[in-house]
Amino acid sequence: MNLSLIAINSRFTHSCPALYYLKAAVRHLPVHVTLQEFTIHQQAVEMLAKIKHAQPDVVACSIYIWSAAIFRELIPAIQAVLPDTRMILGGPEVSGNPGYWRTLAGDDAFIVTGFGERPFRELVESLSSDEANPANMSKNLFDPEPDFASLPFLYSENDIQELKGKYIYYEASRGCPFQCAYCVSSHHNLQKRGLEKVLPELARFAEYQPSIVKLVDRSFNADPDYAYAIWEYLIELNPQTRFHFEVYPALLREKDIRLLATAPDHLFQFEIGIQSTHDEILRGVKRYESWEKVHPLLERLIAPGNIHIHLDMLCGLPFQTTTHIRTSFNRIFQLRADHFQMGFLKVLPGTNVFEDESDFACFREAPYHILKTRWLSFDEISQLLRIARLLDLFWNSENFQTTVGELVSRASSPFDFFVELLDWWDRQNISLQSATWQVMGKYLAAYIDDDPYLIDCLRWDWCKIANSHWFPEYLRARELDKRAIIEKLHRFYKEIPLQQLKKAVIFEPETEDFRLRVMDGRRYACFIPGSTGKITRFLDDE
Repeated sequence: MNLSLIAINSRFTHSCPALYYLKAAVRHLPVHVTLQEFTIHQQAVEMLAKIKHAQPDVVACSIYIWSAAIFRELIPAIQAVLPDTRMILGGPEVSGNPGYWRTLAGDDAFIVTGFGERPFRELVESLSSDEANPANMSKNLFDPEPDFASLPFLYSENDIQELKGKYIYYEASRGCPFQCAYCVSSHHNLQKRGLEKVLPELARFAEYQPSIVKLVDRSFNADPDYAYAIWEYLIELNPQTRFHFEVYPALLREKDIRLLATAPDHLFQFEIGIQSTHDEILRGVKRYESWEKVHPLLERLIAPGNIHIHLDMLCGLPFQTTTHIRTSFNRIFQLRADHFQMGFLKVLPGTNVFEDESDFACFREAPYHILKTRWLSFDEISQLLRIARLLDLFWNSENFQTTVGELVSRASSPFDFFVELLDWWDRQNISLQSATWQVMGKYLAAYIDDDPYLIDCLRWDWCKIANSHWFPEYLRARELDKRAIIEKLHRFYKEIPLQQLKKAVIFEPETEDFRLRVMDGRRYACFIPGSTGKITRFLDDE
């Protein structure tokens, strides 16, 4: 029997761990398994052609919030082109709204809700039997909570090799002990794989040196001792791979902070959901933590700079007003983490907030974006969405942090700066679509209106990303004798090969203020390309 496992990812670099769990679940059955992972940027007809080419007897689709709209189009098309092929539908979208997908796929389709590994294996085993009679099989399958620790390791050696260049996803635990009203994981008890399994499995990843392994545990440090043991092991192992964790900030302990300060640079990446800095707002979604406690822990976690920190907040929570959002935005931005995600509530089926229809208006199909709440109007949410876009373009992109950092310092608050920038943006009638650095930089240069110090900031930001000594016209300063500067640089920094130095981008500030504040009074800054990014070296007149 030919079985095709299908997922549609949001990016080419992503992969779908559910497919690998399902593949591992049927590893010993007499079936030929084909994994087919597409992206949301591909045309449905292209996907359909590849699915048909695999000549499947059974097609199993794993459906998520970002792929639901495409699968609504693709599933009827598969049934039209492959009328004799059996359909199995599962994933979070199907579990949240099985009736919708039953109506779409028809009475002969198999609908798997909850955790899929065990019912999927039993279903495939039945379908692959010589005595199989699909007409007599149950079409609705459900497993509320399997023994997660007993599941086999989801990747084969070949899988890990074929995932080179993509994110690899892994679970050390499944479920969550917390009851956050907006999260589907709050309905499942926390289950952990034993450390005797987890540590060797993480070491297997490290052998192949993927760029990143993302642990998707909802609250990785829900058991602080368990998390500590894994962090300690990876710090000692010191692999070339970066490991991503979703961390619950209130559970970080003094010993965790001390341990994490010893981690090698770029080994860890933390995504930390703050959501709100107002304790009363968090209590409204059954999330119990204190900003007074969390704030100093986060400052100490961020301070060493050895961990890439991604902080999240949520707009649209119950009882949350624009005043709450402004305060949370300012407090979180001022931590100066590597990435600040200004997110928006998704009213997901199966969550407590989904049942509170009188408090929220939202899209009732994926992606379930909030439209308005009892406390926030549609116009307010629309403005916040556009502020979040500017935050991504000019801060999270890391392309303009020197310039924006200075602009923020001159504003009454970080939030007020982005409000002012949005007002200017709208007056200029500029699109909020991303563009090249040169285009976005030109807009920012127009906004700062020839302020000499800010132009130096913008030129500095350009040097950090430029691949040559060429400057955009609106940033050009006087010509420099690059050859003489490189020769001098080579005399001072002999450990850097001359060929590498010749690729340097050289910066000389126009303002004395910038030279003193940013360059410690030095005349030149030289941005030299290296294996892990730009190396910055300074030179004096003499």
